[in-house]
Amino acid sequence: MRKFLAVLSLVLVIGVIGACSARVNDSSQADQRQDSFVYAIAGDPISMNPLSTSDRWGLTVTNMIFSPLARMDAEGNLEMELAESVDQSEDGKTVTVTLRPDAKFSDGQPVTAEDVVFTYETMLDPANGQADKFKVGAKPIRIEQLDGRTVRFIAPQPSGALVNNIVFENYILPKHVYQDVEDFSGNKIEGVDPVGSGPYQLEAYRQGQDFRFAANPHYYKGKAKIDKVIFQIIKNAQTTKAALLSGEIDATLLEPLDVLSIDSDAIQLYPYSEGRVGYIGVNTNTVDDENFRKAIFYALDREEINQAAYFDETYYTSAHSILPPSNPYYYDDIDKYHTDLDKAKAYLDQSGLKHPRVRLAYNGESQLEQTIVTMVQEQLAKVGIETELKPMDSAALSAANHDPKSTSYDLFIGGYIMGLDPSAYAPFYTTGGAKNYFKFSTPEGDRLFQAGEVEVDPDRRKAIYNQAQSEVMSHAIFYPYVDNKKIMAVDKRISGVEAANLVPIYQFGDASQLEIQTTKEGSHD
Repeated sequence: MRKFLAVLSLVLVIGVIGACSARVNDSSQADQRQDSFVYAIAGDPISMNPLSTSDRWGLTVTNMIFSPLARMDAEGNLEMELAESVDQSEDGKTVTVTLRPDAKFSDGQPVTAEDVVFTYETMLDPANGQADKFKVGAKPIRIEQLDGRTVRFIAPQPSGALVNNIVFENYILPKHVYQDVEDFSGNKIEGVDPVGSGPYQLEAYRQGQDFRFAANPHYYKGKAKIDKVIFQIIKNAQTTKAALLSGEIDATLLEPLDVLSIDSDAIQLYPYSEGRVGYIGVNTNTVDDENFRKAIFYALDREEINQAAYFDETYYTSAHSILPPSNPYYYDDIDKYHTDLDKAKAYLDQSGLKHPRVRLAYNGESQLEQTIVTMVQEQLAKVGIETELKPMDSAALSAANHDPKSTSYDLFIGGYIMGLDPSAYAPFYTTGGAKNYFKFSTPEGDRLFQAGEVEVDPDRRKAIYNQAQSEVMSHAIFYPYVDNKKIMAVDKRISGVEAANLVPIYQFGDASQLEIQTTKEGSHD
C-alpha cells in the first residue's frame, strides 16, 4: 500500500506541474469562440442508433438530437419532454400519453401520435432487437392511436414498471423521415441523416475527431442559447485536462485524480450523482465454486479501494447491493461482505483449492480502473490468492461480457447506471438476461424478478425486490463497492450548467440552457 501511495504522489506532482505549464502557455483559445461550446468526450460512440444505443457516448450524442416522451429525475419525479401528460390506469395495465402541442422536429414538422406509434412499433419488431424491453410477463404490449396527439399503451397484465419501461428515454423518430428504412437493427440507421426534436441538429461527424452540432430552430423549449456545439474526441485523460486548462475545450468529465491538480480560478467543478454501481463481477463459467467466490469477497476491502480511487467521500458513497444506495428500493439488510480475512481463509479452505488464482479483466485505457485492480491484487494476496491482471480495451471486454460461453477471465471490473425502477436490473440476474455478464441465475431469482415486474402495490413490490437483492448477493457473484459521482469541469466563461441539468449518462440533460458569458469570471492568463 505504501508503494502504491508513493507512486500516486509522484503522479499528482507531475499533474500539477503539467497544469501550471498549460496555463503559462495559454493561447486564450476560449475567448476566440464567441458562438460555440466545445465539450471533450473520451471516445467514439459504440452505437448511434437512437432506438437501441446504450453506451455513454452514443446516448450523449443521441440526447442532443432526439427527445423522449418523458424522463425521471434523480429523486424519482416524472419530467415531461415531448409528452404533455402521462397517465397510468389504476389497474396498472394501460398508460395514456398526450403530446405537447408545440413539439416539432428539426425540419419544422410537428411531432404527432403517428410518429410515436411508428417509433414504438419499430422497436416492438423482434427483428430490430428491442422487443424484449416492451414485454410484460413475456408478452408484448400493444399501442394504439386515439387522436393526433394521444396514444395508449396496453399491457397484457398489470405492471408496476409499465411507465418506466415504456415512456422513459425512448427517443421518438419522425415517421416521414424514417418510414422507408428497412433495417433498424444495426449500430447506425443507414440511408438517412438523423432528424429529431432535440435541442441540436447534427451537422458533421468525423470519426475519431469530433461531432459538430447546430442549434435546432424548432426546439420546443426555444432555440439554444449557444449556436454551435462541438464534441471533441480526446481519448487520453491527461491530454483532455491540458486542453481544458489551455482553453482549447470548455468542459469535460474528470476523475478525482485529475481534479486534485486543477486550478479552479478559471474552472468550476460540478460533482453530481448518476446512481451508478461500480462492481467486481464473477464469471461463473470459470469460478463455479461458491466457497471460493465468498473467500474472494471477504478478502476485499471496498473502503480501501474507494479511498485509493476516489480520495474523498465528496466523490463517492460505498455500495453494498445490486441497487445504488440512493435508490428507493435499496435494501440495507443483506450480507455486505465486510472485510474479514479469517472468514475469507475459512471459505478458501472449504473450497479445497491448493493454488488459488484468478484472472482479473479491466479497461486497460482507464487510469481509475488501473488503481482499482492494483488494490484488488494487493488485497487478495493477503489470503494467498494470486491475481493476474488482464487489461483489455473496452470493446473487447464488452464483447466478452456478452458472450455466454466466455472463459477468458475470472473476475472483471464493471459498472452500470440503470435508473430508479428495479425491474431494469433484471436482465443482469435472470436466466437468459441480455446483460447477464455473470453467467449465473437461480429459479428463485427468476421468480422474484418476474413477480416484481408485474406487482402494482408499492409495499408488496418493495418486499419482493428486497428478497431479490438478498437472493443475488447470497451467491457471491457480484461485489458492489461504489456509487461514485461524476465530476463535470466547466470553464467559467460558460454559465447555465445548473439549468442544463447534469444527469446520469447524458451529462447535460438539456444543453440548450448553456450560455456563453460576455465577461468571464475566471481567467486563463
